Amino acid sequence: MKRLFLLTALLIAVSFDSSACRHHAEEPVKDGVLRILAIGNSFTDDGVDYLPAILENLGIKNVELVSMYIGGCTVERHVKEYESESPSYIMYVSKAGVNSWTRTDNVTLQDALDYAKYDIVVTQQASPFSGLWDSYRPWIDKLVEYVRLTQPDALWGWQMTWSYSAEYMADGRFTAYGTEPQNMFKAICGSVNNLLSETPYFTYLIPSAVAIDNVRNTELSSAPLEMTRDGFHIDLGAGRYTLAMTWYQTLIYPYTGIGVTKNDFSTGNGNVKVDDQTRPVCIKAVTDAMKNYKKVIRKNSK
Repeated sequence: MKRLFLLTALLIAVSFDSSACRHHAEEPVKDGVLRILAIGNSFTDDGVDYLPAILENLGIKNVELVSMYIGGCTVERHVKEYESESPSYIMYVSKAGVNSWTRTDNVTLQDALDYAKYDIVVTQQASPFSGLWDSYRPWIDKLVEYVRLTQPDALWGWQMTWSYSAEYMADGRFTAYGTEPQNMFKAICGSVNNLLSETPYFTYLIPSAVAIDNVRNTELSSAPLEMTRDGFHIDLGAGRYTLAMTWYQTLIYPYTGIGVTKNDFSTGNGNVKVDDQTRPVCIKAVTDAMKNYKKVIRKNSK
């Protein structure tokens, strides 16, 4: 299977070089269809839910998406689910040219790995543990090892999850982060910095946390939810739209060359709707995140 870029994953990860997120693929993938597998949980679901709709809106017919979902799933649990061959996943598929999700229950991770040859595999840590580096290893190494048995040529991506709302954290349920979202954000930045510096796997970083932090600093965000629907899962309108654009711009734009700013997607879902007034604010939050996430992570990793 053709790799998408000349730079190796190791060099990109160590140098924080974001050029892979802004250059077109040197060669198309083997059959002209870009295939992406996401192995995650509800925060992954928040990230990818609107991706097929954005692909349809942009007229893109050559991207296939597969998302493997277990609520609250940690990287450690993904490893153990694979080892036990447990049919615990919900598998969502958006076929190229169809651009809408279909759902299959009671699926194993191996089922998804056998479904297709993927160009990119994306995973993440469960959000409560995203700022706790000790929870990442050795599990991320094992997950990559197992996936590579079936997908040796796939490039790897990581979704950087976002911090919770201030009110949600105020009850002190997350003692590792205190009661301040900024403490959680800084811890997540530190873990991501360690991930990119100490592991050789990741070509792509999806800076979801930075994009959400950007939109939280606009008129679209207000207490107590702060762009969430419950204090931690993202808002079903502008929140999920912002995340989907961040995934698109990181993983898909380099292949299609069609910028996400060209979309005019709208939805009445959520507490913050996506319309002609809110859409430009979300787009700016994403484009700023793509430009500046390296600086943000470095600053908050100190």
